[in-house]
Amino acid sequence: MKKVFLLYLILIVGTSQGFSSLLFVGNDQAPDSVKAEAVPENELDKIVSIKARYFENRIFFNLLVLNETKNSVYSLVREFENGSFESVDVRNGYMNQINTPLLYSFVDKEIPNVDFTYALYRISKESVVLQKWKYCYEDNQLCPLIEETVAEIN
Repeated sequence: MKKVFLLYLILIVGTSQGFSSLLFVGNDQAPDSVKAEAVPENELDKIVSIKARYFENRIFFNLLVLNETKNSVYSLVREFENGSFESVDVRNGYMNQINTPLLYSFVDKEIPNVDFTYALYRISKESVVLQKWKYCYEDNQLCPLIEETVAEIN
């Protein structure tokens, strides 16, 4: 009799809303204490930083984005003076509004022996150039561009 009573008690307590959220992983509702607050409009699709650095015959690129509103693809390409393009690296961009920046990193391990321009694209419904950098082969470094190329991604 005691076993039946305990089983019945566990069944009742286990199916209550508060207790079952602790027991069952399949519960898709977060408790009120951990629900995210609405993200302000000016914090959506915000580029926190875009950086590039030449180090030991490689160029490292970092893109830090806050609260992306769309799934996308980030593509780093080389643009040559003759108009041709080469893909360097590609990353999937993920929609998130967790108010924590996501870091996307790219590396060019095979730098050509000519001058060219790097372009970082965000591709979703439209394609946007986020940043451009000029590579100067003679100086073996990233050179400043005359134009400002940082774009907004929203």
